[in-house]
Amino acid sequence: MKKLKIKNQTNRLRFVTYFCRLFCTFTFLFFIINISSAYAWKVPIEVATSADNGEKIYSRLVAGIESGATDGFDNLWDAHALTTSPDPEKEPVLRAYFSPALWKDIRGPVKKNTQWDLIIDSVPEGKDVVVSWTVPQGMLKAGERLVLRDNDKVSIDGVPVETDIIQASNYVFVSDGEGPRSLSLVLSGGTTESSSSGDDSGFGCGTVKLDDNTPPNGGTSALGIVVLLLPLVFFRLRSAISRH
Repeated sequence: MKKLKIKNQTNRLRFVTYFCRLFCTFTFLFFIINISSAYAWKVPIEVATSADNGEKIYSRLVAGIESGATDGFDNLWDAHALTTSPDPEKEPVLRAYFSPALWKDIRGPVKKNTQWDLIIDSVPEGKDVVVSWTVPQGMLKAGERLVLRDNDKVSIDGVPVETDIIQASNYVFVSDGEGPRSLSLVLSGGTTESSSSGDDSGFGCGTVKLDDNTPPNGGTSALGIVVLLLPLVFFRLRSAISRH
């Protein structure tokens, strides 16, 4: 009888140890999945032209989404642009910035269409201007679309020319030298999640995760339910073992 009691105690101890390991494993996986479910990305953009001596002149900007950012200016995420020449006697050959005057413009979580207005100014007439970007793989959620719209150039349909950021890597236009060129980076659509990560490039990198305002996917929900039910299963099994 004494040996049987010791054996039962040993079995209960093994069971508790096994359950604790299982519970810790599921809890760890649950938190890992949820940590990776915040929606955020950054796209580095370069606006470049050339001087008369052939030297490349460029400005680098960053547009993006971050869960802790707002649509106003955030000291943590945004950066003001220098729109004047360091040399007051020398006119800048290129000025590029997001309106009103930002080199880095990170917005809050997307609840509707989001637009970054890009101003390109001071480029002499006849100069090619190349707007290029690096898009992290899997950056956008399913159904989302990100385009660069040239507000000063219309298609044969009478609408501004648009370039799909995902399908292309740059947009080129010739400066008319008559004033600022108005472009817009426009993010639209998106109801379901996508998740991936991008590599570093220029000013920033992108990580896509699930929007805070989007319902969690089925896998995450199922895992959460399992974690919540584990204590109940534990006590039921413990009661069953204690009766033997």
